[in-house]
Amino acid sequence: MKDKRKIIFLSIIVLVLVSLIPIIYLFSYSFATGDDYGYSALTKSTWNNSHSIIEVIKASMSQIKGVYNSWQGTWYSVFLFALNPEIFGFGYYFLTPLIMLILHIISAWLIIKTFFSSRYTYKFSESVLILSLLVFINVQFAPSYQCNLFWWVGTSHYVIPYFTGCLALYNSRKFLSSYRIRNYIVASIAFTLIGGGNYQVAIITPLVLMCSVLWDKIIDKRVYKSKSKLLLVPVILEFIGLYISMIAPGNKNRGGESFGFSIGYAVKTVLGCFVTAFSTIIEYMTQRTVIFAIFIIYGIIMYMFLSKTQDKKALKNSFKAPILMIVMTLCLFAASFAPAIYANVGVSGGVFNTSFYIFVICIFYDIAYLEAFWINKKAYVSTKHNSFINKVLLFVVIIALLIMGRNSIKISTAYVSYEYISSGQADDYKEQMLLQHAILSDSSNNDPVVPFINNEQGPLQHMPVTDNPDAWTNTVTASYYGKNSIVAMDRAQWMQEYGNLYGY
Repeated sequence: MKDKRKIIFLSIIVLVLVSLIPIIYLFSYSFATGDDYGYSALTKSTWNNSHSIIEVIKASMSQIKGVYNSWQGTWYSVFLFALNPEIFGFGYYFLTPLIMLILHIISAWLIIKTFFSSRYTYKFSESVLILSLLVFINVQFAPSYQCNLFWWVGTSHYVIPYFTGCLALYNSRKFLSSYRIRNYIVASIAFTLIGGGNYQVAIITPLVLMCSVLWDKIIDKRVYKSKSKLLLVPVILEFIGLYISMIAPGNKNRGGESFGFSIGYAVKTVLGCFVTAFSTIIEYMTQRTVIFAIFIIYGIIMYMFLSKTQDKKALKNSFKAPILMIVMTLCLFAASFAPAIYANVGVSGGVFNTSFYIFVICIFYDIAYLEAFWINKKAYVSTKHNSFINKVLLFVVIIALLIMGRNSIKISTAYVSYEYISSGQADDYKEQMLLQHAILSDSSNNDPVVPFINNEQGPLQHMPVTDNPDAWTNTVTASYYGKNSIVAMDRAQWMQEYGNLYGY
């Protein structure tokens, strides 16, 4: 039986790794575009002129000042925006999805170490299996492919702050158990940076820390040492950073004259958060049905771990309030929608991604908590007969969910990536981007004309140059490449007029 379990667990990990193959294959097809150019033109020219990291960092700081006054106050995100990998050389943009995939893995590991390892007892190999399922869902089914992996500006504003939040929570909880100064320092730095990142993470991170501490003290009756109060300092640092971000003049330019604080609207926002949370869960159930099959698989695996290894006395002392846990995690998920609802402006796909990450983590935690509570209460007496029936029923449920959710498999990052590659559109896009770079890198032409890029982007992000030289993408692309102006024209016409200059 143990050998069978090992084979099943290993098979799951292998399948997760295999699902990453088409995604990793697309890494080299990623290129800077649009907002990447706009935020990093200064750092690119600085690197080309100095080849000094220090000078590039200074240029990124200068970029913060300009954007702070003109567009948005999220100084941590803007600092990152200016550091897209392609400023150090064309062809380095593949580092964007590579870095983000690594951060997804580390973030999942930090979550497991922070909230699971402290309550549950399982082996390292079992932790890896849980990690694989968590990474699989977040990488494959987050709503925006671009803001999840492939677009530097999008991922810098959502994936990196999400990772920073996980880092803050891990080190904060670690400090509460060990009181090591290094954990306190990392938590302080991470919380400070969160204040300048996206507002979702800035709100959720201290809320999660507060809820976990209150749960320890009120539900689990844990007594902290007086040193624990020192954690107020990192949270205060975050609020200072968040305040600096929120008072930015650029926020009003972006949000309009009505942007500001209102008690009445704040109350409406709270109610709107719960409405949006419930409607989003329904949307997940209908459009991303397959993730619920994965939740069931995770639940089966966790039940195996808990029923086999867990100390029953520890279960009784640690898992007392399952309903309250569900309510608390639901509130945290709902809170993730607050910034977007309150701002009442258009948001990027990364906002929905962050809410999705939080939902998945909440479900993972709720399942484990409920199962531990169930085992403690000995809800049923296990026999070979009812064990077999339960396995059959679970198998039928999983298959049913997979059948109902087969269309949601087609929206997975792996499937979309495979379709993009197998159709030839990925190679076509890469060839066109290489040609555009060759044209724009020609130092003898200060007003280049480029052919239109095809609009088939798959999971990649592209903001094409248009036939209007004054359009946003045209102006920022021109600035990035040091041109006076850039304009695009019909590809067939361009081939006739300019193709021979580039071997066409």
